[in-house]
Amino acid sequence: MNGFLDLKASKVFKQFIVFAEKMLSEKGYSFIKLPVFDSFYNQMRTTTNYNELITIRSSKEVFVLRKDMTYQVASYIASLKERTLPIRIYYEGEVFSWESEIKSDYQLGLEYIGYDKDDGIFEVIDIVYKLLAFFNNDVFVYINDEAILKELMSKFDDRYKEDIKYSLMTKNLNTLSKYDLDWILLEDENLLFEKLDALGVDSTRLHNVYGVLKNKSLNVKLDISELKSIPYYDGITFSFYSSSHPFVIASGGEYQILKNVYDLDIKACGGAIYLSSILEKL
Repeated sequence: MNGFLDLKASKVFKQFIVFAEKMLSEKGYSFIKLPVFDSFYNQMRTTTNYNELITIRSSKEVFVLRKDMTYQVASYIASLKERTLPIRIYYEGEVFSWESEIKSDYQLGLEYIGYDKDDGIFEVIDIVYKLLAFFNNDVFVYINDEAILKELMSKFDDRYKEDIKYSLMTKNLNTLSKYDLDWILLEDENLLFEKLDALGVDSTRLHNVYGVLKNKSLNVKLDISELKSIPYYDGITFSFYSSSHPFVIASGGEYQILKNVYDLDIKACGGAIYLSSILEKL
């Protein structure tokens, strides 16, 4: 793990933070400082591989260098004795994981909590899009509906699901064709929606969200094959890319942490920009 940015990248980083804080403040978002350490119990929900978590043991508890900040936000919202919805907050800081070595990424994230209908997903995607324009105007976003992928997966026997998931993650056309899922990689949105309709899969919400984002003049595309590595997403999800960065530079979506963990029936949507990954390529 390096963690250092050179002088040029550090200057751009500082300029971006000032730019982002001004925009988010103008849009009604309040800053929240989140702890670098979190409970193992909280962070274990962010992954299916506990070996990714960097643990620090005391005589009484096990703490973790945070891998994700959304669960921390959810814990904060749940702890409030009084909540005036909607709540808009943003945060920044490093997240950590362990693969072959310790990895860290400095992220800027925002959460819109307690919105009506599809307001949250539209607002979060639009803000992330505008923030990323600071670095590059050639930004595009892929969107998906987790419900569609879950419904498609439910049609297969459990013994095939891991093979299908791996094929989706690697975009393996040959293996997907074995399960008659090669069409899922189509880039033509009309053909995709026609195929989903033919299979009896309800794509109404994704179709509506896609249409609204198109009307906002966002460069939006569909990727219903995308599997999020963090398991708490439930609803519309998104991933941002640009021509100068061949990897995801921001992502997020709707999640049900507040309902599933804290029994609070509150809709929530968030997104995070991967600043270290962007700045290291400058």
